[in-house]
Amino acid sequence: MKRIFAFLFAAAAFCACSDDNGGDGGKDIQLAPGTPKDYTIFADETSGTPSEGISFTTTGPWRATVAETRADVSGGSPSWVTVSPDYGDAAGDYTITIGFGVNATGKDRRATITIECGSTKITITVEQKGTTEEGEVPDEGDEPVVPAGKKLISRMENTYWYDFGSGIEEDGGEIVNYFYDEKSRLTKMVVETYSETNEPSPAFIRRRIPAASAATRTRVPVTFTAAFTYGDRSVSYEITREENGVADSRKDTGSVELDEAGRAVSGKWTSYYDEDGGTPTSATYELFYDAEGYLVKSVSSEDGEERITWTGGNPTEVWWGTIDGQDVIDKASYGTVPNKTNLDLNWFCVLKTEGWAFASGDADNIFPLIGLTGKRSAYMAETVTGYMFAGYSDGDSYEYVYQTDADGLLIKITQKRHSSYVEQPYKSFETVITYTE
Repeated sequence: MKRIFAFLFAAAAFCACSDDNGGDGGKDIQLAPGTPKDYTIFADETSGTPSEGISFTTTGPWRATVAETRADVSGGSPSWVTVSPDYGDAAGDYTITIGFGVNATGKDRRATITIECGSTKITITVEQKGTTEEGEVPDEGDEPVVPAGKKLISRMENTYWYDFGSGIEEDGGEIVNYFYDEKSRLTKMVVETYSETNEPSPAFIRRRIPAASAATRTRVPVTFTAAFTYGDRSVSYEITREENGVADSRKDTGSVELDEAGRAVSGKWTSYYDEDGGTPTSATYELFYDAEGYLVKSVSSEDGEERITWTGGNPTEVWWGTIDGQDVIDKASYGTVPNKTNLDLNWFCVLKTEGWAFASGDADNIFPLIGLTGKRSAYMAETVTGYMFAGYSDGDSYEYVYQTDADGLLIKITQKRHSSYVEQPYKSFETVITYTE
């Protein structure tokens, strides 16, 4: 049986374009007459569409997603393409613009923007050349790797509650600060917390505070630092711990190898969590994707095989084994809040039952957080349900409520826990999110 962890936390020679219903759209989407579906731009151009944008009409809610072929697959690199706006909540007339960073790689790169409404998909393909019109490669310093207006998560303030039997009590919290490099890749997470709670809170780093050391409920400051290293076709992290100013020599590590599309295809991790005598747990794993780029299977040396089912662009079921001949399946359902922050908080904060927690292969879901496991969910999950099986699990489930800003970005996530041990669901987690540009 797995350990149950709780976790805190996208033209010229090849300008292919298509829509599922032919023509300039189907019954659910119609492009404005005469609108091209493929564009070619030079390396120093940052607009791939007419100045007036691309206009279309929809019969209902819609969303736009981006699939890229990077010239410099460096893992964790931010999108060099932005679409604004990238969704609509109702039928109507819309205009979107597509922006790009300067291409300083010297190599051509392509992006496909897919607009979906109902059963209709329209694709727009852009190729950005590796050189300018004069045949020169722009300087690296000229590249705005995150197009103007892109907000990055800089801070999360987390609070937890737990039912200790006598009632619901606040169960600690932490502050998580995020740091990025000049390419807006996540380079470091610093978590400020303390040893106090009798039971680890649902956060990937606070789970490393042993319950025994917290029994006195005396606050001892603890800092966790997760540092990232990016290679040409690999990404790795190292997590260090410092308690009351004293560094722990033990370090948790993880790494992945990437395919040509920048997706993790194999990985390994080492963790000292819940091990006595300083002996770590290690595992290797492989990840598999479908033709649309969604993660559909992971195979781990520790946890075996998991299979993910996607519905409407969202992961809705994960199969992670059988018990006495019965399939073990965790589920998720989705609402209308877009999953559009620069870090994937749906994987990292919301999909927290045991099956979901291990579905990406990584011990901490860090690589899904930074976008290395294929396409992310289109929306944020509203409910997440663990399997129920007598003698093994009571089938806890979680309900989520979201608040967003004027740009549709998450600013607060509130979790309610439904448990067979508690008569009424209760608020068990809340995070407040701050951004920087």
